[in-house]
Amino acid sequence: MIIPLKEVVYDIRARDGTWCNHNGFTCMNFPKCLQRYPDFLSLKNFSWGAIIEEFDLEAWAESQREKHKGEGWSEKQLRNPRHWQKKVRARLMAKAIANSNRL
Repeated sequence: MIIPLKEVVYDIRARDGTWCNHNGFTCMNFPKCLQRYPDFLSLKNFSWGAIIEEFDLEAWAESQREKHKGEGWSEKQLRNPRHWQKKVRARLMAKAIANSNRL
């Protein structure tokens, strides 16, 4: 699903390091990351949209529960994004590329 965005909110804190905080520690990539990615304001003349990929975490956890039956996995382990996020991200990227000319 693609959702056109009529307004994009820009917050200067996205570029000053305020959000580059990991459990109280400043990100080791800051400020190098600022050189890697353009300032969002330089992209303001583009059309923007959001691509949505639905993921059923309950069904995933249940399938993992069956797969790892008898191993004593906790709910946290069954739902760990490290096990499913890469696949969802790949589907999301494929949708974004397929819909990139629709905005």
